[in-house]
Amino acid sequence: MTRSGIDHVAISASAGSGKTFQLAHRYIRLMANGVSPDRIIALTFSRKAAGEIFDSVVKYLCDASASPEGARGTGGLIGKIDFGQQDFLRLLRSLLVSIHSLHISTLDSFTVGILKSFPMELGIPSGFQIMDSDSGDAKAATRRVLSLIFNHRRVAGPAQQAFLEAFRQATFGQETKNLDMSLEGFISGFRERYCLMPEAEQWGEEATIWPEGSPWLKPAGDLAAAAADLKASLQASGFTDRMTEGLARIVDFCSGYGESSYWDDPLSKTVVFQSLLAGLEDLERGQMTLRYDRGEYPLTAAQCRLLFTLLRHVMGVELRAAVRRTRGLYQVLHQYEQFYDDMVRRRGQLTFTDAQYLLTAGNRDSSVSVLSRTPGQEARLYIDYRLDCKLDHWLLDEFQDTSDLQWEVLRNLADEILQDISGQRSF
Repeated sequence: MTRSGIDHVAISASAGSGKTFQLAHRYIRLMANGVSPDRIIALTFSRKAAGEIFDSVVKYLCDASASPEGARGTGGLIGKIDFGQQDFLRLLRSLLVSIHSLHISTLDSFTVGILKSFPMELGIPSGFQIMDSDSGDAKAATRRVLSLIFNHRRVAGPAQQAFLEAFRQATFGQETKNLDMSLEGFISGFRERYCLMPEAEQWGEEATIWPEGSPWLKPAGDLAAAAADLKASLQASGFTDRMTEGLARIVDFCSGYGESSYWDDPLSKTVVFQSLLAGLEDLERGQMTLRYDRGEYPLTAAQCRLLFTLLRHVMGVELRAAVRRTRGLYQVLHQYEQFYDDMVRRRGQLTFTDAQYLLTAGNRDSSVSVLSRTPGQEARLYIDYRLDCKLDHWLLDEFQDTSDLQWEVLRNLADEILQDISGQRSF
């Protein structure tokens, strides 16, 4: 087979512009170049779209087989101007004979298909069940796990305390009224992030976020002295009493800001405070004019420096609190996953997120690209390798809708295709 017609291609176009038309003819072009249909995989996001891809391929082959004009039209589109009706009839027959082994499906079906092929290697029962991630069953499974965690008869006290401490850290500096709702919100909102980044150092580690350090986290200096000097300067600035009093309240708010303070204080939402935040770079340069109530209030270089010092302190407090909450959030998710894995996933109840998670580096029993859940076995299967040997040509429809977790499942396989220099494979 020649390389002609099977180069890697990316098509960026709006809805209704003919992407499915192009994908279907790509499929036919591959077959015309001698590729067996069972070596081609076409993935999309809904059963309806998958059906449309299959129907389109069959329709265009039927049209090309039905008349000389149809054969010339399709042949021109796929770069096979010498193909006649009989050639396209042969392709149609090959497609239909292989219908039981075609790979035209949704991304979720593809993932589930891998699990069905390798349940033992992935540590799940062969008769596993798939739940929709937003279904009542999936939400009930989450509640069962949380109920287990807080059941003192089934979970040891230290494990419960560790989980609660992680939750307290995850909500550090924030008012939390409902424990159950907060935990369910954490899990639904951040669980996919955990699946993609299961390493603790990716969550709230200052050295990872700022390898060269962050100026916002450096000590701001003597806040009390900065506040006193700024207030004295404002009194002598000639500003209106209203503006001077407003800035003085901001000075007190910033200088007294600490771990127990709340960012959503009404003062932080005022026009002047928001203007100061938006003008941090101007404050740092020592040149800023505040505009308020139809007036302009130019700040001196010294006032800018003192305000920047106080605001940098506030930002540092908030960043440190965010870092601490992120570390706590990781611990909540990490401990929850261990309970969930034992109580739900290993018992064969899986959401589509679980199915994808099992095929990524987030699987805590895997070894990154080696997708076996039985570490140490010399003969363990390399699932990526097995799949890579079976499929040579990949067609992804509506790629922009692929989630990070879905792409993580496909990434190694796509890398192998893109790095291949034989000319026999395509993406």
